[in-house]
Amino acid sequence: MATTIQRLTMYALISALERDLRDFLGLHVAPLVDPEHLLSPTLKQKSEDRHKKDNQGAAAPDVEELIEYLDLADEIQAIRAHDQKLDSVTSSYIKKYYLGLEGIIPVRNRVMHSRPLEFDDLPRVSDLAAELVKSHRALWANLRTTRKELDRDPDFAATLTIPDTLDDTTRILHNLPQSEFDDTGFVGRERELNELKRALSGSYPIVTVVGEGGLGKTALALKACYDLLDDSESGLDAIVWTTAKATKLTLNEIEVIEGAISSSLGIIESATSLLGRQSETLAIDDLITHLKNNRILLVIDNLETVVDQNIRSLVRQVPSGSKILFTTRIGLGAFDFPIPLSPLNKRDAAFYFRRTARVWSVLDLASSSNQTVEDYCEKLQNNPLFIKWFIQSVRAGHRPAVLTNEPKVLLQFCLQNVFTSLSEDARKVASTLASIRGAQTVASLAFFTDLDSLSIQGALTILITSNLISTERGRSSEDEDRYVLSPLARLYIQQFIRPRIEEQRLLITKQNELRSAQEEFSARAGADVFDMKNVYVRDKDDYIVAKILTRAIEQIFRRDLETAEAQIDKAADLSPNYFEVHRVRAMSLDAGGDVFGAETAYERAISLATSRAALRLWFAQFLSRQLGDQDRALQQLLRAEELAPNSAFVQLECARVLQYHRKFEEADKRLKMIRDVEKLPARTRRVHLDLTLQNFLRQAEFDASLERYVPALECFESAKEVLDRSNPALIDQVTLRHIHHAKRQLLTLKRAFRGAPEESRVAAIEGWISSPLPSKEKDAQELSDELSLANSGSKEGLNEAPPNRGRLSQIHQNYAFIDTGGARFFFHRGKWTGRLDFTSLKDGSIVEFDIGLVEAGKGPTAHNVRPIDDLPAQLDQQKTVKGAIKSLANSYGFIKLDTGSDLFFHRTNCTATTRFRALAVGDRVRCVVGRHPDGRIFGLNVERYSGL
Repeated sequence: MATTIQRLTMYALISALERDLRDFLGLHVAPLVDPEHLLSPTLKQKSEDRHKKDNQGAAAPDVEELIEYLDLADEIQAIRAHDQKLDSVTSSYIKKYYLGLEGIIPVRNRVMHSRPLEFDDLPRVSDLAAELVKSHRALWANLRTTRKELDRDPDFAATLTIPDTLDDTTRILHNLPQSEFDDTGFVGRERELNELKRALSGSYPIVTVVGEGGLGKTALALKACYDLLDDSESGLDAIVWTTAKATKLTLNEIEVIEGAISSSLGIIESATSLLGRQSETLAIDDLITHLKNNRILLVIDNLETVVDQNIRSLVRQVPSGSKILFTTRIGLGAFDFPIPLSPLNKRDAAFYFRRTARVWSVLDLASSSNQTVEDYCEKLQNNPLFIKWFIQSVRAGHRPAVLTNEPKVLLQFCLQNVFTSLSEDARKVASTLASIRGAQTVASLAFFTDLDSLSIQGALTILITSNLISTERGRSSEDEDRYVLSPLARLYIQQFIRPRIEEQRLLITKQNELRSAQEEFSARAGADVFDMKNVYVRDKDDYIVAKILTRAIEQIFRRDLETAEAQIDKAADLSPNYFEVHRVRAMSLDAGGDVFGAETAYERAISLATSRAALRLWFAQFLSRQLGDQDRALQQLLRAEELAPNSAFVQLECARVLQYHRKFEEADKRLKMIRDVEKLPARTRRVHLDLTLQNFLRQAEFDASLERYVPALECFESAKEVLDRSNPALIDQVTLRHIHHAKRQLLTLKRAFRGAPEESRVAAIEGWISSPLPSKEKDAQELSDELSLANSGSKEGLNEAPPNRGRLSQIHQNYAFIDTGGARFFFHRGKWTGRLDFTSLKDGSIVEFDIGLVEAGKGPTAHNVRPIDDLPAQLDQQKTVKGAIKSLANSYGFIKLDTGSDLFFHRTNCTATTRFRALAVGDRVRCVVGRHPDGRIFGLNVERYSGL
């Protein structure tokens, strides 16, 4: 490798400086000292050894000849030993420069012994030389002449040759090449350098410096090796350097290096030849023998061009004590200890940019503003090779803007070999990451690529070992890791392997599907978080898996547990740390009767999301109802209460479990803590009423068992008062059954109060419990009056409510009940034919309906349900609008009306005969236009039909 002009310039100045110091020692010090004592025994022996090496068989040298074999450090030591004998002026003068001269000693050793230069070596030597020449005209004659030659002829240094100087600072055999960073010095990378040296000094047999092309892997490895040469504690016998670098980057092209080693066998043969070769054996056997018998550091530079089975075989056989260091763009995976190399940080990149610009005399770039330099470095990816190539190209006359926008040669040099070696799946994942902005999880990559998670993980492993992607670790164990393509790899893909047009269209379709899922779950953001049917989405990365889990929940409620488990397995495969995966699995296992498996799944979910109150509520309900473990259920509920102190759902369940523990006062406290009960959904108000009644009835039972009869009777009376004050629409068969079961406790009270004043009070309670209840009869009559009045418009003939009219109650998302005062009818939202949207219905509204069949588990059903002022009519008898389906999402769509405008509709706005999921873009439909309270219009009773 050619010696840089910086090293040659320093060699010229330091050689002149050493010549002047030898003259100073001979002219100013030697005359004042006995020749036998001019040099210390150590210096004398060192000079004699050097003389003997150059003059075999010559006579013993005299003092003048020995002085010629002193180096800079020896000369300063000899002058220091006798400076007190100098005259006061000369002594004061030379002492003033001891510190500066000694500071040059390590620079001199780096220059003479081919050690890597530091970035400030040349300025230090140049500044000291200028100061010395200026301070004394006669003393530094050689230094003055050399400086004049360097100033007169810029090519003067290039005519010099640095002789092979005995390196007596190390006993380690080595063939390390001269460093490539002499011109700028070793800039930055202090952390990586220290980490690499620790790894080489540690117990790792295989160490790799891994990174993209141009980041300085070779420079880092070379600097570490040279530092080990000067480390007396390294314990190495030899450092063997081999390289498989086959190309080099020029300003305009990638140039092939003639005679470059291009195979693993060539690398092994090259390494073995330095250590000694046995002609009868294989090179790899010889190399392993040398590694076994000595402590050797074998360095293989640019491994990615020759990695094959021979290299892997060598790696597996490295004996203890020796080590192999690889620099590579593709890691070895499980074999090695990797030192990943990233681009320079902003500060080091800017410093390197200015330093390189000064070295190559591009002074306008060197003096640019901080912002300009940072912008250039950012466009050059903070890559040292990019920066150096850019500076040299600008010096050659190229335009900076063109260089930063079209770095094709650089990209090919850095990444072409890497991308050629990638598997098809790895290329597909990398291409997807380049096309979609932002970090991606395994789930999102599986969605965009249609690869299974195992293939995704294999591709990611390859890309990570190739240093093409980085990993963003989750902030907690619940978060999924995310993967980001390096900027350099993104540029390469965009320039050379951009996805085909059909692949781009598919990605756009996938992105639209993802946006649709985002809109769907965003619409649910205000939904009831305590509804088990709703999947909680932590962030945008959960949309895909949440959609899968939502489908699984639907299958669970349909009792299709096999399909549900398949969906859950898919979700778990994509996002194993997503707590909702384990929660939904618990639901499925519970539905299938595997209560112990469900318990484990709930516990896993809670370990991943300890602060989710709804999750603890559902687990408590499971523990209480399925396992009968009320103690653990209460523990979960008390924690949920801390997390969501104002949740009616948590307080209701807490009250229910406290009743099992016979802590009736605490249960009553929870029930009274619930705010704005009348604003809660009908089902929740019904539960609140039932639990309030049960709290009094169970306390009555408990008091009676302890023979506290008066408190027991008072509890019964309190229960009666609660029921009498309640809304009749909230009283269902479950509540009546609980009241009826309390009748058996009255026998104890009747015996206890026989003949006592309280006997009449017991009789009143007995009459209240017996059917029919007076308050209920009154409510039935009131309902009958309301229904008749609504039908006739007058109060005449209010004798009996028609059997096909009643009041809405217990309205759910997809169904409701109708109370007629004497019977209760179930109906699905698909049986609603009114103009109002089903979701806008309120408890207590009076409706008319047709009586349908009795369904198992639901009792009598109603269909064709509508408000009494909105009598049913066929769609073609109403004022309808017509059009065609314009677009469809997961839960909504748009109709292109024949009038030209677009009309939104939700899937729940479809009629019972038109399934939303059966609709397709282009289908002809008709509907009625509805209007939200805020004025927004939407389609109601959307129906597919074949007419025009």
